[in-house]
Amino acid sequence: MRRQTVARRLTGWQGDGPSNATVKRGVVSPCSAFTPNAHGGEHFVLSLGYAACGLYDSERDRVAEVRLRPGELIRIPEMVPHSFVNRDSAPLAILAANTGYGIDHED
Repeated sequence: MRRQTVARRLTGWQGDGPSNATVKRGVVSPCSAFTPNAHGGEHFVLSLGYAACGLYDSERDRVAEVRLRPGELIRIPEMVPHSFVNRDSAPLAILAANTGYGIDHED
């Protein structure tokens, strides 16, 4: 079976046009992870199951994994590259919001 992560990105509006602020909601496949397509803005992540966030530590040149239990909230500071991880054997719902001045990987 192919593992797949499904996420929907809801783009915010600011003034007369869209901003880069987003809310991401979706389902992460069992025992898998994904890296968002943009980084930069401060993120707030509410864990709805047994999840983790991989946070890139530039001083040590490695990823630090922060394990989350159901109901825990984590704030990821701006400009910290990150990923989202499902540590469980069942699909995991995800909800993440960011402040909106992110940097796209294509930039």
